[in-house]
Amino acid sequence: MLTNAIAQNDEVIPQNTIPNSSDIGRQLKRLRVAEGMTDVEGSIITTEDVGERGIKFVRMSIQNIAQNADAEEAAMSAVLSEKINSECRPNGEIDRTIQTKQTNLENSLLTAMREMEGRMTTQMREMEGRMATQMTEMEARISTRIDDVEASLINSESRENARRLNQFRRSLNSTLFPLPNNRGGIPPSFPATVGSFWNSTFGGRSVEQLLIFYGLANVGTAIEKKQRLAFFCGVQTAATANE
Repeated sequence: MLTNAIAQNDEVIPQNTIPNSSDIGRQLKRLRVAEGMTDVEGSIITTEDVGERGIKFVRMSIQNIAQNADAEEAAMSAVLSEKINSECRPNGEIDRTIQTKQTNLENSLLTAMREMEGRMTTQMREMEGRMATQMTEMEARISTRIDDVEASLINSESRENARRLNQFRRSLNSTLFPLPNNRGGIPPSFPATVGSFWNSTFGGRSVEQLLIFYGLANVGTAIEKKQRLAFFCGVQTAATANE
């Protein structure tokens, strides 16, 4: 009780004496008022301790303390709220942090996009270079192929013309026209006349060289080889040429 608390501090508030605020404040330091006004009135402070007027003063003091505590709490809440709001509002600490992170993220994304764009540009240029090289090579192959086809057609036409002319050479003294091969080459040792073609001096290795030159089969007897060459070149047989 208050009397015991006061006695421990060797300070006694005389009964029927109105204590001043300093005395009350000094004595109430040792009291617990957390349980509210009812507990204070019923169990701690009585008329015998400080008197009726003292009780009224204590009540007012407790009310003031409670009000001050509420005011401090409200002030603290207001300060905290203001701090949070100030940090969250534009240009506040939190806002600056968010803006900094957002800026860093944007810079990172921009850097990544630029790097990707650079890689894609390099890859596209390399691909364009490869495609250009391939196109050039393809054009060269096509051009070569066309030239080969044209040459082959020309050679084929020249060979066919020479073969037809030889078919009308019926005299042994008639001049023969040498046929070009697939590459347009003319054999250096082609018989000059029908008679020289069927002459016994033209045979063996000379016939075989012409068969190989024209890409014909080099098989069979000497007579079979010469007949195969004569048929290819349009040369009349010896019996037909003698007629």
